[in-house]
Amino acid sequence: MTRAMASRTIIFGIVFWFLAAQFVHFFPQLFDRGWQQMAVYAAVIPLSWASVPLALAIARAPKLLAVEIVAIGTAAAALFDGIAIAWAPHLYAGLSNMTQMGAAMILWGVGWLLVFALWAKARG
Repeated sequence: MTRAMASRTIIFGIVFWFLAAQFVHFFPQLFDRGWQQMAVYAAVIPLSWASVPLALAIARAPKLLAVEIVAIGTAAAALFDGIAIAWAPHLYAGLSNMTQMGAAMILWGVGWLLVFALWAKARG
C-alpha cells in the first residue's frame, strides 16, 4: 500500500464518519428504538456493502487490499467518533439517548464494512 492510498483512505473515512454523524444529527427521531431504527439498521447493510468498492476506488487500491483499506478508514473514523462523542456531542444529537443510538448505528455499519471487506478480499 502506498502512502497516497492510505492518505486518501483516511480522508474518506473521516468524511464518511462525518456524514453518518450528520445523519444522526438531522434525523434523531429515527433512533427511537422503534421500527424506524430497525429500518435504518437494515439500510446500513447495503450501504456498507457499496462502501467497500467505493473506498477501494477512492484509494485507487486493488481488492487484495480491501481489508487494509477499510481498516485504515475505519480507524480514522473511530478516532474522530470517540473524540466527537466525548467533546462535541452536538455533532450528533446532543447529549441524549439519540446520540447513543446513532453512535451504535455507526458501529453497526463499521462491523458490516469489515465483513464486506473480508468478503471482497476473499473474492479477489
